Amino acid sequence: MKERQLVFRLAATIAAGVLVTYLWVPVEERLDLARVAIAVVPLTFLAGILLYRPPGRAIWWCLLVGTGAWGLLTLPLPAMRAEVLPGVLVSDLLSIVGYVVVIAGVVSASGRVTSEAARSVALDGTIFGLGCAAVIWSFAAETQVATSASTFSTVTSPLLDLLVIIAASRIVLTSGGAPSPVLLVLGLSAKTVGDVLQVVDPIRVQGGYSSAMFWYVLSALVSGLGALHPSMARFAVRSHKPSAGLERIHLSVLAVAAVMPPLMLLRQHDRPQGLSAWPLLVMTAVVFGLVMLRLGRMMRLVDQQRDQLQSLARTDHLTSLPNRRTGEAEMHRMVAEAIEQDVPLVVALLDLDHFKAYNDLHGHPAGDRLLETTASAWRRSLPPDVFLSRHGGEEFLMLAKGRHPDNVRLLLEGLRGAARTGQTFSGGVAVWDGIESVAAMVARADVALYAAKAGGRDAVRFSQTRPVVLDRADA
Repeated sequence: MKERQLVFRLAATIAAGVLVTYLWVPVEERLDLARVAIAVVPLTFLAGILLYRPPGRAIWWCLLVGTGAWGLLTLPLPAMRAEVLPGVLVSDLLSIVGYVVVIAGVVSASGRVTSEAARSVALDGTIFGLGCAAVIWSFAAETQVATSASTFSTVTSPLLDLLVIIAASRIVLTSGGAPSPVLLVLGLSAKTVGDVLQVVDPIRVQGGYSSAMFWYVLSALVSGLGALHPSMARFAVRSHKPSAGLERIHLSVLAVAAVMPPLMLLRQHDRPQGLSAWPLLVMTAVVFGLVMLRLGRMMRLVDQQRDQLQSLARTDHLTSLPNRRTGEAEMHRMVAEAIEQDVPLVVALLDLDHFKAYNDLHGHPAGDRLLETTASAWRRSLPPDVFLSRHGGEEFLMLAKGRHPDNVRLLLEGLRGAARTGQTFSGGVAVWDGIESVAAMVARADVALYAAKAGGRDAVRFSQTRPVVLDRADA
């Protein structure tokens, strides 16, 4: 691991030196240095593959081929200017091939996603893409599309860059913000800036040096560092700990992208070019609709998470039964209903016999399985109107409203052997007397439970306190 860190630090030092040298040398010498830096990028991808042997190597092989194709575009080869179709040069086809290969590799690295996740990625990607497309159209298309100064690939490259970044950004999210995919996305973003500048400033490109070339060099260096970072070894491995900070950055980027179409439309207010204004108007309307859809999805997600948290707060995680807090709330509710409906209410505390000894003999995992199996079997054996919860430890609470105590006794007898584990239990039962508090009723059931345990266990005892049935007038 130390050797890999050393390799990355050395590569970062060299990259910084190359960038400083590029800015320091005379302008007329920068193009040759840029060609060398861009040509080295596929070699860094190959070095990363051989050094780390990541599980998802397809993306790196595709990046190697794609960046190699893009690197050929910087060479002054006469064949690149040959026209294969009206308005389409050999360099245009080579550029498109590079994008197709890179996008295929990035998509393959994203792995399989659920339909819900795929819809979220598509929605966010569309918002981001339209925001960037609005900027490109406003600053570039209005001055270049109407003229023939730019080649086919020059105009289409920024839009294809957006597709690559959108697909690659999902790798960043699923990896939890690992350095290698982050560096890769930053490198691709730098290339996008360069491609936009190519459209905006074509004259300097024709002169042999472009303001975009700096961004191409930066893209090559940062992408190469992504291939040499140690996290590249786990590039295709998904993180089980999503980063909250990364999600905030994700939403911030979406917010900025969402306001770009209306801002660019305002920019066109004083410009009478209808060609650029109408697409921006359409983009603004579409982005507004997508943002509303995104907000709706976020609200549904919040509702789902709230329901899950409420369920977790009410449920015992081991037995999946209601927990003690829920059981106590249910007792208060049933007391109120028993008064209103004038029906009996019976509470029973059930305790597994010799559970501590069972735990000591078989271990706590076996004890947990016994609790889980018993709870599941009891819940299946009891009628739907009888409430069962885990009261704590190996103790369970059963509530029966509207049932005669003798019927409750039969239900408790039916629980014996229901789990088919051979484990016995003791029970204490109390019938609500109509006036006592919930705590007093549970205390009587608890006394009856301890009486059953003292009597040899594997028994059910009813509280000896006789219930008092009150008339409604007396109540």
